[in-house]
Amino acid sequence: EKVEKPDPLLFHRVLDRLGARPEQALHVGNLSHVDIDGARAAGIDGLLLDRSGTNEGAVADLLDLPRLARDGGL
Repeated sequence: EKVEKPDPLLFHRVLDRLGARPEQALHVGNLSHVDIDGARAAGIDGLLLDRSGTNEGAVADLLDLPRLARDGGL
């Protein structure tokens, strides 16, 4: 059975394979309506990646993730 984002089933399958729960995961993606909405529908926090820096609340560079996690920004 083919499943694609934003179907929450896809996110749940990945969590099952990783042995993780939704509250332990963060999905980072560049398409709000596909990545972020799908993750949130599965109970996973979503973070928008926007390399242009035009979307408020988005991260512009994946290298910022460790700092955001350390500083409580995630």
